[in-house]
Formats: sequence, structure tokens, C-alpha cells
Amino acid sequence: MAAKLILGLFLAAMVALGGCLGQAEKKAGQCTLEGCTMDVNDENSVQGANNAIAAKGQERNIVAEKSHDELLQEKVAPSKGVVLPVKWGDVLVKAVEAGAIDLNTYNALLARNRTKFTPEHEKLLLEGSDENISFTPENAYFNLTMLWALGLVNDNPILTKGKISEYGEQKAYFASTGGWGLGRRTGGELLASAKIIIFTPEQQKIVEEVAANTYRPCCSNPTGFPDCNHGMAALALAELMASQGATMEQIYEALLVANSYWFTQNYVSIAQYLEENGKDFSSIDSKELLGYDYSSQNGFGRIGNSLKNIPKVNVKGSTCAN
Repeated sequence: MAAKLILGLFLAAMVALGGCLGQAEKKAGQCTLEGCTMDVNDENSVQGANNAIAAKGQERNIVAEKSHDELLQEKVAPSKGVVLPVKWGDVLVKAVEAGAIDLNTYNALLARNRTKFTPEHEKLLLEGSDENISFTPENAYFNLTMLWALGLVNDNPILTKGKISEYGEQKAYFASTGGWGLGRRTGGELLASAKIIIFTPEQQKIVEEVAANTYRPCCSNPTGFPDCNHGMAALALAELMASQGATMEQIYEALLVANSYWFTQNYVSIAQYLEENGKDFSSIDSKELLGYDYSSQNGFGRIGNSLKNIPKVNVKGSTCAN
């Protein structure tokens, strides 16, 4: 009983903050149940870069103009939300059926956080939906959690033959696997255990190429090595879009939207960096912004440390660090 209570509190923190969880030995640039190797003293980590940014701002007594920062945030992650060219369909219903999401466990977790299913979210899990997926500041972490579950359970060669498969039994202890506790089985047991999203060979190639070229600021690993919740969720979004006929360009654009809501501080800082260098965030190719130089932990660290002005961002969640 005590173990269940501890697990419940642990998962509550994960869902509320969108953080990586862990228990295996951490290696540089990887996410385990202890987190995403986010040394607060490492200026190339997300937390380290953000700490350096904050310190730099204090030292220079920089006060960002609020209206400018709000406009920059609206450009990166609009408060009204963004509708993507992809539908949920019945994939979450199938994820529930495959045991990736246990509704009783999820309801209990929500109750402990004094919240509950919205009718819209309950419908997605029980009946599916033909409506397009949207991202807003309010639903970004629901999307993260659902896409995490989908990416975890869906059978794909990226999981069964890719980098994560090389870790043998240890692959069950990454944050993306061992950190998942809302299913009827462990995350390690659920990994690639159900064929939910079906691809043509051409669509699979699109997913693999996108996964090899996209990153998230909490790690320096690509989506093709989904060792944290954000990586697994990004993989699921790419899979879902490819299966519905989206182009590679559309998938890159959608993943940039997702990252911008999951890591708003980071991407507003990137927009500020581009502005300081005479460029506009909206005019830069999505694939380039999702690449190593901008979106990896190391890439963002260099950008954050070079900022002259520090944007103030109103965010509702956290990064991959717990």
C-alpha cells in the first residue's frame, strides 16, 4: 500500500510538471528514471543554461520589455492555440485496450491532483475523435502524456531495432519506459507491444528521417532515441501524422509546435536569439529549428549563454528535469 502511495505521488509530480522520471544509472545525454542528465552547474544543460541566463540578467540588470516578450511568446506558442493537420482518431482507444493507459489509475491520479477528466478527454480515450489535434497552453501536457503512452506502446522498428533496443534489459529503465506508470503493465513491458499505427514502407521512411533529425532541449538525443517522455511523445506525433498522409514538412512544423508548447521558455529564448541576430523565428525552417544546433540540450545551451536580453515567459509547465 505504501509503495503504491509513493508511486502515485511520484506520478502526480510527473504529470503535473511534465517531468522525466528515473531509477537507472544515468549516462551523459540520456534520460533515466532519475532524470535527463540536467546538471544545474552545466551551462550546456537546459537548467544550467537557464540558470546562466538568469544570472546574466541579474548581473546586467536587464529588464525585458513585457509587451515585447508577450509578442515573442505569442509568435512561438500562441495563447489561442494551434490546430495541427492530424486527427486522434481511435489510437488512444487502442492504447487503452493495449493496456498502455489504465483509466482507473489515471482517474485516481487526477483525483489526487483535485482535477478530473474533461468530457473531451474522456471521449478521446473511450470513443476516439475525428477532430484535429490542437495545442494550447492548457492542453499541452495532456497531449504530452497521451502521446507518450502512444509512442511507448506502438510497435515500430525505431523501438525494436533502433538505438534504444541496444540497451537490452536496461531499456526498461529509461525515463520514457520506467517512468511510465499509468498502464496495466510496466513501461518496459509495454514498449513496442501493440500494432496500433500501421504504415506503408514510404511512411515508415518519413518517420525514420524525421526522428533522426529532430531534438528536444532536455536531451542531446534525437527523437529516434526516445529515452525521455518528450522524445517518445514526439515519435508518436510523427508516426500518427505520417500514417495519415502528412508530408515531411508538415510533420516538422507540427513537432516544432509541440516542442514550443512543451519547452516554451527555451523556444522563446531561441526566438530572442534569432531576433538579436537579425532573423525572425517565423521565417526559419522548422527542420532547422528542430535540429541539433537549436533544439538539443547542447545546442540550446550555447544559444542561451549568448543572449543579450532575457525574455520573460509565462509558462504553465516545466522542462524534462524533475
